[in-house]
Amino acid sequence: MTRLASAQALRRHGPQGERWASALDRSDPLADAVAERIAADPATMGTLHRALSGTPADRSGGSLPPEFDALFASVATLPAGVDLDAIARGGRLFFRTGAAGGLALGAGSLVGGYASPDGNKPLIRTRRLLDDVPRRLAETASFVFAVHSPGGILPGGEGWRLALHVRVMHAVVRRRLRLDPTWDPAWGLPLNQHDLGGTLLLFSIVWVEAVRRLGWPVTGAEAEDHLALWRVAGRWMGVDEELLPVNEADALASSALIAATERAPDDDARRLVRALLASGPPGRTRPVRVAFAEAIVRHVQGPAQADPLGLRDGPAKHLIPIFTLPNGPLSWLGRRSARAEALLVSSGERYWRTTVEAGAPTP
Repeated sequence: MTRLASAQALRRHGPQGERWASALDRSDPLADAVAERIAADPATMGTLHRALSGTPADRSGGSLPPEFDALFASVATLPAGVDLDAIARGGRLFFRTGAAGGLALGAGSLVGGYASPDGNKPLIRTRRLLDDVPRRLAETASFVFAVHSPGGILPGGEGWRLALHVRVMHAVVRRRLRLDPTWDPAWGLPLNQHDLGGTLLLFSIVWVEAVRRLGWPVTGAEAEDHLALWRVAGRWMGVDEELLPVNEADALASSALIAATERAPDDDARRLVRALLASGPPGRTRPVRVAFAEAIVRHVQGPAQADPLGLRDGPAKHLIPIFTLPNGPLSWLGRRSARAEALLVSSGERYWRTTVEAGAPTP
């Protein structure tokens, strides 16, 4: 069984491996209860959307189903010890990277998730990342834009709202797949805590490492700020506290542990990556754009991951230095000049706002 093999591999890595191995059998009880309520009374989905979009008063006072009350009570306030300045700096870092950050999200975070042969099965079964790629990627772009926007991840903010929406949708899909007779038990519990924690790492430390590979140097302090932001997002997304990385070293170790204990990318991984690469707009320049996207993904993922994904080592790789050359000086300038940082952040916000309105970035 694939998940059993993963658990056995993880447990060979001591306490940290045991922590991630036990996560393979856990889900998200609060969100699961909401999914059960929605399944029993589909009209309550509208109630959930209204509560998410409303004021705190709309989410209290016993006017909601008890399952909804329990979920909202758990995310009504920030966890103790959250550094508001750190999460604000983490958001600015993301926007400061502009297009490089967009490519890092696609080539690093998204492809990293698709490459997991066990974790990608819910994506394959729902087919949205095969049949409706642009819309699904646009939703992801909207999510990361909202999470990083000023105040977005605070309770009631747009990032908070979308994180909870993602959390409930995960639970709805988890319930559907658990009842699906074609779901292979060898794939394990769908969208388990290991998957949720791994997703958090993809959006945080994997994104940071991808930006670095694209020539944008991220300091240790900047990485810590970005992780501080995503620890809060992870709580809203239903990730167990023990899986939230405490610092950059912990995040890197967990990411490396997951990579070392997963099987090589399978046919489903290759299908998802091909669909991502082919998701750009049509036109005469499309073959060149696809070739460059493939080169970027290969550069970010490295040959050990790129080869099993079927990514070619073509001549487009020679274009990468041209793109990445300005990133180092821009990063340096953004750290040393408040005015330059403000301009970079403003430019990055415009890039992401345009991306959200037009679709989503492809790597």
